[in-house]
Order: sequence, then structure tokens, then C-alpha cells
Amino acid sequence: MPYLPQSIPSMRQTIPAIPPQILNAAENNDLVIFVGAGASKLCGSPDWRGFANGVVVELKNAGVLNFLAAEQLQSIPDARRTLSVAMNLAKTKGVKINYEAILHPAKPRERGARLYEILKDLNSIVVTTNYDKWLHKANREQITVGGEDAAARPETLPMDYLEAKYYKNEHFLPYVLTEKGAVIHLHGSYKDEDSMIISMRHYMRHYADEKVVKFLNHLFTHCTVLFLGYGVAELEILEHIIRSNDPVEKNSASEPRHFLLNPIQSHQVQQNQFTENYFSDECGIRVINYEIDEKGYDEVVDVLEAWAPAIKAKTPSLLDYQHQLQLFITDESDALKRTSAIKLVQSQPGLTPFFLNSIKDARWFNELEANGFFAPTSMPPLVITEEQDGGLLYEAPRWPALRYLENVATEGREEDAERIMAVLRKITAYGSESGFDNWRIWASCATIMSLLPLNVIKFKDIDMIGVWLNTMFNADLIGHNICTGLLPRLLESLAPDDADKALALIEKITVEKSDA
Repeated sequence: MPYLPQSIPSMRQTIPAIPPQILNAAENNDLVIFVGAGASKLCGSPDWRGFANGVVVELKNAGVLNFLAAEQLQSIPDARRTLSVAMNLAKTKGVKINYEAILHPAKPRERGARLYEILKDLNSIVVTTNYDKWLHKANREQITVGGEDAAARPETLPMDYLEAKYYKNEHFLPYVLTEKGAVIHLHGSYKDEDSMIISMRHYMRHYADEKVVKFLNHLFTHCTVLFLGYGVAELEILEHIIRSNDPVEKNSASEPRHFLLNPIQSHQVQQNQFTENYFSDECGIRVINYEIDEKGYDEVVDVLEAWAPAIKAKTPSLLDYQHQLQLFITDESDALKRTSAIKLVQSQPGLTPFFLNSIKDARWFNELEANGFFAPTSMPPLVITEEQDGGLLYEAPRWPALRYLENVATEGREEDAERIMAVLRKITAYGSESGFDNWRIWASCATIMSLLPLNVIKFKDIDMIGVWLNTMFNADLIGHNICTGLLPRLLESLAPDDADKALALIEKITVEKSDA
């Protein structure tokens, strides 16, 4: 009797548990998902060999290569070498390669599309070494035409995919890791061929760039990273990423804080163990295995779908952003972190008082000024709080920018004092011309001037004090700050000019304030 094989029972893989470190990172908005080529391949995008061959075919169709040359170029064992040679040849010959068509099928495969839908719905920060567009699928609510809801005018909708926003070295600031849902293309975008990191020369130059190194350092130091779509074939890329930062101390007994979802076949027990040991020992990455015996590489979609409700990014609170800001301003000597701090504050204006009260280094001055922090139009006007007995009660808000100037003025450096004095002149002139009135701001100006070296205060600057005292409200605080700060210093000074300033100042503060 012939042998009849029995049907093989389902070997449905159990979804691996979410490590508590990932759950904690998601809760604290510190989780970053790192997406590799394996994710794009699920959509139908080519691997390195397919990508390289696609470029070679375009060169052949353009008449740059004949059949033999194309075949020999494609036969180079290292696909990225093939790609590098082909792209350089295209640039030399003026051939425009259609990367859009090579990297993207007309319609993504269903399982791959589902994976990217999950990733987008997570709204986490994503870093990718892929060049493609799959992470930029547009949501309907993101697209508006003429200020109206796009859903009401579907005929006017633009393309289905948004443009990449962060894909050049100058984009890689720690700040972008605070932007919910941000997508960072670490190796460039297919939309900009010059940004694409492909050859060994590209890799070496890219991972020696200060911006890239500091970006990765901040990422691996302050975030928990989940690698998705990377396998043994991508070890070289991961080594570049990790070792450019070297976040792991050798012989460290601490648990890895970064993780890699690793597709395995159940029979490869020893090989899986070697992979786990390598990532843990050399890269500080803990491997999370999931079996692909039944569904193949599509299994990652089920894993991520099961995890999604628990790791979906929360809406950051002001305290969350404050924590991020503190990381940037701890090292005031780092220009990239200063830039990140300013960008974060501009995106979250509620951080401004905390920010300007926290920084004390004069190195911030130029960047603050260039970004409008000292602009007179930024001064907060009086606020009507309530009506009482037929009159109005006013509140005079503080202007945080003046707190920073006060901190810097205390240092007493003349070069800083000159710049501070210029700001006081500008905002006073604005107040005089526009009729702006806020007694707290003028009182702060009086305090700051009293802290500055006397030689940077010119005789004509005493006129500014007249503007401050000419407030519609009680000027006692302004006068107190002048009389206990600047005036005694002028009177004690031996410089003849300071005696003249003192006399002019006494005249300003003793003349009866105009009814106007």
C-alpha cells in the first residue's frame, strides 16, 4: 500500500512578548523604530541586486551600455558596487534614472502596504536606511486645498505620497527626534540622487560627518530603538550605524536597551544563537526572534499588528517636551544642540519661559537674536484681567527674553554688554514710537542696564529711562531698580562722563511725570 502523507498540522507562530523596555519607551515617547530594506521588500521593492540591475537596464535602454557591458556590470558580485558604478556612469553621461519606477511597483503588495499602514498609525518617530516613499503615504486629513477639507474636494487631491522632509545631513539634528511621526531617511531619498548613500566612499564620509555622528549619539543614548526589516544580510549597514556611535561600553553588564525583530526558521537553532550573541555583545542590541516557518517574512506584519495598541505613540505633554529640551541645553557649548533647542521651543512656544530662564551662556545670544527672540514685536502687551468699579484691572506679563539678558549681563563681559545694550535701545525705540507700555518689561530693562559695565552706557541712553518711567501705570518698581542699581554705581564712578550721566539720570527720575 503506497504511503499517503498526512496533512501537516498548523505550526502557527506565537507572537513574541513585548519587552518591558519597549513598553516603557513607548509610554515615555522615547521609542524610535528603525526600518530596513526587509520592510520595503514586502511592498515589492527590489533588494540591492534588483535595484542595481534596474539602473543598469536603464543605461542599456539609453544606449550607454551594450548587451555585453550591461551583462558584465550586472555580474559583479557586490550589488552595491554595481549600483555605484552604474549611478556614476549615468551622471557622467547625463542619463536621468527613473528611481521612482525602479524602487516602487505600480501597486504595493497587500501585506507590505499593511505593514506601512501600521507604522504610520503608530505615529512614532521612524528612522530608515531606505530611499523609497512607502513611509510617506498621505492621510486624507493631511491634505488640504485652499484651506478646505480635502475630503470635500477629492478631484483636487495631490499625489498619494508626501515628500520626504528629513533626508540630508544638515537635517539630522537631535530636534527631529522630538517631532511626533517624523520620518528620517538616514541614507537619503530617491528624490535626490546626491543624497543617496551607496558606495563605500559614501558610507565612510557619511558616518564621519559631525551632524550624523551627533544625531546617532543622541538617538542611541536617549531613545530606545526597535530595528525592523533588518536581517543578517544587513549586518554591514547596522555595523556602520552602531559603531559610528559606539554606544555600548565593552564588558558592560547592563541590559541592552535596543532591540531587533529577527525572522528565523525554527530549525536554525545554532545559527540563531550566534546572531543573538553577536548583536548583544557587539552592538548592544537584544534580538527578538519570530518564526517565519508558516507565513514567511510576512509574519512581521502580524507581530507589529499585535504590538501596535501597546506601543502607539502618545501625545507628548509639555513636561515631555521640557525633558527633551533639558537634554539639549545641558551642554550649551554644542552648537547643534543649541539649534535643536531653539527649533523645539519654536515648535512648542509654551516652553519659552522655561528655556530662557534656564540658559545662561552668552553663546546663545546670536542664535536667539537671529530667531527673533529679542524682536520688539515679541514683547507681551498688557492684559485686561477684569473690570472693577467701572475701571479696568491690568496684568503686566513678563518677557522671558529679558531674563536671559539679565543672566548674561551678570557676567559683565563688555562684548556681551554691547549687544545687550543694542537690544535695550531697539525695544525702547519701538516702545516710544508705538506707544507700547508694560511696566514689568521696563522695570526689567532698568535692572539689566544697572548690571552692565558703565562704559557701554552712552549719555543719550539715559533718555531711555525717561521712556520707561513715562508709563501710564505706577513707575515705582522702575524707579526703585534705577535708584538702587544704576544711580549708585554712576555716583561712585571716577569717570567724568559717569558724573554727567548721573546728573542726567537724577533729572529724569525727579521730574514730575507728564499727565500724558
